[in-house]
Amino acid sequence: MPVAKTQDGCEIHFEVMGQSNAPAVMVGYPWCNGWARIQNAMFNGNQASLDTMLEMNRQLVGTLASKYRVVNIEYPRGSAPTTGPFEGDLKAETVAGDYLAVADAAGIQKFVAIGYSWSASFGIQVASRTPRCAGLAVGAWPVLDAPHEQLRGQVDAFARMSPAGSPAQIIMQSNANYYTSILEGWDQESALSSMAAQAGRLYLFVGSNDQGVPGMSVPIAQAIVSSRTRLEQHGWTVDVIDGHDHVSLATQQNVWLGRVMNFFENKTW
Repeated sequence: MPVAKTQDGCEIHFEVMGQSNAPAVMVGYPWCNGWARIQNAMFNGNQASLDTMLEMNRQLVGTLASKYRVVNIEYPRGSAPTTGPFEGDLKAETVAGDYLAVADAAGIQKFVAIGYSWSASFGIQVASRTPRCAGLAVGAWPVLDAPHEQLRGQVDAFARMSPAGSPAQIIMQSNANYYTSILEGWDQESALSSMAAQAGRLYLFVGSNDQGVPGMSVPIAQAIVSSRTRLEQHGWTVDVIDGHDHVSLATQQNVWLGRVMNFFENKTW
């Protein structure tokens, strides 16, 4: 498995699949096998549930690879075999640097980031910081007025309840640090203007009943619907998928993946 080494020494493992001459897309969480193993352990899963998650990852990457050059990252930091997180990780600017380090290691100049939930936020941070991210297809995460403060508190509480030193605790602490970095240093209005340069390649989807993952109730769908007009004015296509919540949309890829691929049909970058 190829490895991208960052300036601070993190080793990010990734795979490249699909057509070598096709436009590149980058996917990580929740469609990487390292995270699947962490999530399975977090919820006391068994081998059968892990196998199901791994198969879902394989199917998503395989479907994308039928048309695109897919860079599948073992990410975020700490999703083994990717190393880290280090003390103070993870920050939004770190994520942007990590994505670019992987793109460099994969020999890719421009890419579209595809993400869901936390990795949708990753994509937004990357796209608002570098023109090398040529577009986004992100789900279940508000571009504007995301509930970072609320999530930081809930994730921090989850980390305190997790076994000390476990991968789940370490990743949740990293997640809380990430939200803190956004609250302290990110201007969403400037980011909205920056991402408008990619108008025509900005796609946001959400289930109409999305209130976050069970146990972490946050107004995901409400925030997206409330900002829909402003997003569309800045070149976004916003797709509200009726009847789905955060979990059902994440686990039923057939509901949204075809929409994503149709959106990017005949687009280049």
